[in-house]
Amino acid sequence: MSVVVLWSLGVGRALAHRLISCEGLPSLGLPGDGARVTNHCEFCGSTEHGRPLLTSTLGVVMPYVSISYAEDLTVVALTQSSPVGVDVERCDAASFPGFDAIVAHEQESFPDARARTMTWTRKESLLKATGQGLTVDPRQILLTEPSELPRLVDWTGVDPADTSVWMLDVEVTSAHVAAVTVLSKVRPELVVRRVDLAGLVDQAARAQSARP
Repeated sequence: MSVVVLWSLGVGRALAHRLISCEGLPSLGLPGDGARVTNHCEFCGSTEHGRPLLTSTLGVVMPYVSISYAEDLTVVALTQSSPVGVDVERCDAASFPGFDAIVAHEQESFPDARARTMTWTRKESLLKATGQGLTVDPRQILLTEPSELPRLVDWTGVDPADTSVWMLDVEVTSAHVAAVTVLSKVRPELVVRRVDLAGLVDQAARAQSARP
């Protein structure tokens, strides 16, 4: 099983949807025009927010998907058969005063802002994968040190999943940190690819002009 992570400079929902349809779905052997992106909140049922979902327009089983935005970057992650969560942030995103008091487990400490942000993206990717988001206090979650391979050490008072938690750092630009989490019995293979937005626009235009 693989987890496909695609990223592009620029930010926005339209860009994320193009990443999914033009690159993400085809990379899994699915037609790019065979799905639409919706949302579903597991707590209130709203389709205006919550976990993103791929709804098939062709009657085929859709993969799991997750989307994240930094100030200037869009990232999407897709897996064929397991819940997935992805998060990306600027390296200094967690440099604000009081971060430790709202995010850090009592056994966690950080040498600098990048380490803080790395831990935050790891936790955020986990909470996206479980679908719980910030309904869970991130201070309950204990991870390995930022300098170590990411791994869930403890989650106080909450059963995060009935399967294994695979957490992976994702390399994007030197100004960002990113992480993806997959809930699966099998360790996923990580596939990361930068996608040129201009190329996506050209591809979509060609496809549109070719239609009768």
